[in-house]
Amino acid sequence: MKTSISIPKGLDGFTLRQYKRYLSIEEPTDEDLLKCFLDLENDFIYSIEETSFKMLVEKIEALLSSEANLVHRFTFNGVEYGFEPNLDECTYGVNKDATNYLGDINTFHKAIEVLYRPVVKKYRGKYLIEPYKGTTILSESFNDISLDVVLGMSVFFYNLTNDLLNCIPNYLAEQVETQLQQAPDSAENGVLIKRYIHLQKETLETLTRLQALTCINA
Repeated sequence: MKTSISIPKGLDGFTLRQYKRYLSIEEPTDEDLLKCFLDLENDFIYSIEETSFKMLVEKIEALLSSEANLVHRFTFNGVEYGFEPNLDECTYGVNKDATNYLGDINTFHKAIEVLYRPVVKKYRGKYLIEPYKGTTILSESFNDISLDVVLGMSVFFYNLTNDLLNCIPNYLAEQVETQLQQAPDSAENGVLIKRYIHLQKETLETLTRLQALTCINA
């Protein structure tokens, strides 16, 4: 059993595995917070002075709510990984798998393998990473990635999702207006409008699902 407590100074002192464990608890208590992020046992927690207990909880909560920025590169198990340099030009596979894996905290370790890949070249602050070929068993080890990387990625996509959600209504209106001008027949107009609304509804549902997950820490 532990006899001393070491509190990390930043989010890099916690891991995705600890974070998943905490989020898996339906109604976590302060005790659960200490168990998950400090790996403490009940006997030790019960022996902590009340003031120290509250201090530990407050410090961990403060760290978890601190600002998290996108980490562009990090080193893990001796390998340097870099975030996808250009999302606008990413491959179909990256886009498809990242979208799927970012929708559930339980698959965030796979999302990390999709979006962060080994750096193969660096030049004047820029870098190239390995081509994406799909997730592997290696992604399981990414459960031990530090939380600053995980939450930085999460907040980045939360902000991106917000921007997209704000743009969609205007985009939808513009597309419907264009189609109405191109297809004067009322019956055809109705079909086109329904088609656009259906497509946008699916997009909104996907984005909102991602937003609901990531806004926990944004």
